[in-house]
Amino acid sequence: MLKNTTDHNTTHRKFVSDVIETEIVWVLEDDDGCANLDSDTYETKTGEPEIVLCYWSDAKSARLCSREHWPNHTVGEIPLSDFMENWCVGMQSDGVIAGTNFDSKLNGTEILPLDLLLDLFEALNRNNKEISFEHYPSQDAFKQLALGIKNDAGVE
Repeated sequence: MLKNTTDHNTTHRKFVSDVIETEIVWVLEDDDGCANLDSDTYETKTGEPEIVLCYWSDAKSARLCSREHWPNHTVGEIPLSDFMENWCVGMQSDGVIAGTNFDSKLNGTEILPLDLLLDLFEALNRNNKEISFEHYPSQDAFKQLALGIKNDAGVE
């Protein structure tokens, strides 16, 4: 499912750049939840593939993937602040992996949710962009909390 590392990094950087610009993350949803697949990279403690929840930086790419792999799903949008505050934190808590910008051949990026969250914070800072969060007094306070969790967990 994964492309070579160069393509993987390029598609992930595009995801981060695009969602920072638009402040929207795209998802495929049905009654059972959002589009997911088995990880090629991460395994559970029992050796089973981790679950990867898939997200896109544009609706068109999500729709193309839907036609091939998730025909009963509909395209939905998530505000970036909600994605960061609730979805990334929830994925980290649930022990699932985030997948960004998968194509119709299911080539894309698998990333730990906390690493995705930190990538988004870095891009916001690089672009001098500030967004508000419901549960955190500032973007920096949320980022510092995420860094603390990463350090406490010993996540590389």
